[in-house]
Amino acid sequence: MAIYFLKCSFSKEFISGLTYSFTYNKLVDANKMRQFYVNLNFDIAGKSIYLVNNKSLTNQSEFSL
Repeated sequence: MAIYFLKCSFSKEFISGLTYSFTYNKLVDANKMRQFYVNLNFDIAGKSIYLVNNKSLTNQSEFSL
């Protein structure tokens, strides 16, 4: 039983994913007293992409002619 579980848990699968990264840097001016830096990362994969895609498809069918 345990060997079957391990065999199934290591099966090869392709999981699609999206990564979005945004960096805003205002640290270049050394004369300014207040400097600003923001680094944002967004990562989505697996079933989350399916849910977003499925939701967008249902909204499109409401407005079709």
